[in-house]
Amino acid sequence: MFTRGGAKVRWRVPSTIKLVCDGNSITEGGQNGPDSVGGVPGYLSRSVAPFTTQGYANVAIGGQDTDDMMFASDVNAAFDNAKINILFAQEGTNQNSSGDSAATNVQKFLDYIAARRAARAWSAVVVATAPPAYLGDQVSQATTDDWNARLDAYNALLRSRYREQADHLIETRCAGSPYDQARYPNYLKATFFDNTVVNGISNNASWITENPAGSVPNQKIHYTAAGIISLAPYFAAQLLRTPIRRRS
Repeated sequence: MFTRGGAKVRWRVPSTIKLVCDGNSITEGGQNGPDSVGGVPGYLSRSVAPFTTQGYANVAIGGQDTDDMMFASDVNAAFDNAKINILFAQEGTNQNSSGDSAATNVQKFLDYIAARRAARAWSAVVVATAPPAYLGDQVSQATTDDWNARLDAYNALLRSRYREQADHLIETRCAGSPYDQARYPNYLKATFFDNTVVNGISNNASWITENPAGSVPNQKIHYTAAGIISLAPYFAAQLLRTPIRRRS
């Protein structure tokens, strides 16, 4: 377990903070044009002050799960000794498609964070819950519901345990967040709608959508540019609440 100490640091000090992002394709971004490249953190680094004045690196990789993230030479290499480094990590979507329990998968995520802190002196680590998913009209709703039930269990444990290794949690699915699960319970509705047809199926939720070339037609897991722009102010407000301390 790392020890917290040192002087408090403000986010709004230009050019002194580097935000490093790791995770799966949801964090990687790039599904829907230039606004989505780099996901929500990448959009913040280009468009939302004070994040536009700080260093940024996104080493997330589409398709990787928490087990894959343990091989984190890219995360370690992105650390800048001349700056105050913040690690943002979001995973659970891919790991929860395995046969492991929610408890095992949360422990693996915490172990990942502990390993990163053992390798580099991160001033803060921020984690985020996994968003809901719709697996496509070619599978049963029961299959989608089962996956989301596993994500719900994972998120519940992450909420209760993240403080063991991380400094802050960004909740993507609570009341008041852009994706309010109580308002959109069937994983098909979202804040933006269009009439796009993907592989012959109406795409009625352009806020989360799969690329038309994806392996599962009409699967809705990733954020579109519209969804990223909607999420950005919420993520920014949450990141600015992160307690940051300069590490000695």
